[in-house]
Amino acid sequence: MMKKLFLLGFAVVSLSSCLNEDDGLQIQNRHVAFDNISLDKETVKTDENFNAIVYFKYNPSCERLYQSYYYVVKDFERTISPMAQVNLKKTCDNTKQKSVTDTLKFKFSKPGKYTLRFYKGHDTEKKASFFEKKIVVESKAIN
Repeated sequence: MMKKLFLLGFAVVSLSSCLNEDDGLQIQNRHVAFDNISLDKETVKTDENFNAIVYFKYNPSCERLYQSYYYVVKDFERTISPMAQVNLKKTCDNTKQKSVTDTLKFKFSKPGKYTLRFYKGHDTEKKASFFEKKIVVESKAIN
């Protein structure tokens, strides 16, 4: 009886250790740099929609693009970046770059001068750098 319990316990531990093995997946999040930005307006009324057309590349051989963007609001400033998960255990095939064009929609409810900061990578001093676009939001006329 004791031998059967030992064998059963050994089997359970062995099987559970197989189930918990690390499959080699190591994930890191990263900001993806925009290549170019185009705004359809530079002046808008409050609560009026406007678009930013954004262009960037990522590498699907080792990256998975998030469906949403990194977006930080600070007073009259907005900072935007695509985000990707990078599998650190995979070798990136740099010939597999995929270009993305997307339309980001904005609407502001408060009048003022806004700065939209679109991440474009790091400069020579390894500091984050941005495309900066200015938007003037004017009060909507009340009829």
